Amino acid sequence: MNTFVWSPEYSVGVQLVDEQHQHFFSIANTLVAISREDDPDRESLLNLFGELGDYALYHLSTEESFFRGFEYEDAAEHVAAHDAYREMIASRFTNEMQKPDADMKKLAEEMAVYSGTWLQDHILGMDKKFTAFFNVHGFK
Repeated sequence: MNTFVWSPEYSVGVQLVDEQHQHFFSIANTLVAISREDDPDRESLLNLFGELGDYALYHLSTEESFFRGFEYEDAAEHVAAHDAYREMIASRFTNEMQKPDADMKKLAEEMAVYSGTWLQDHILGMDKKFTAFFNVHGFK
């Protein structure tokens, strides 16, 4: 499994959002690194799962607050994509990692791949659409 590398193609032209995306990738990459360990520490993985989940929610909420504040016309579609990510994290990963016999190494890899790939696709497919709109409202 490869790590998620930030490149200029992922920039949405809004510094705050770009910084948050970079941090999101960084947490996913930490999960990738831990999933490569022979015997990853369960507590460390649980902490990282929580960190990634919390940060994702924080980031998605940041974007959504801009949508509401600026009355972004594509907000409903965009928020639906965020909700799908939230649901997957809650239903798949959060539930699984709570099981005492959970394969934490496998879950770490799956969550890292899902989150990093989702973010890459989401930036290129949806976030890039709000660049001009955010810039008009003074966010660069």
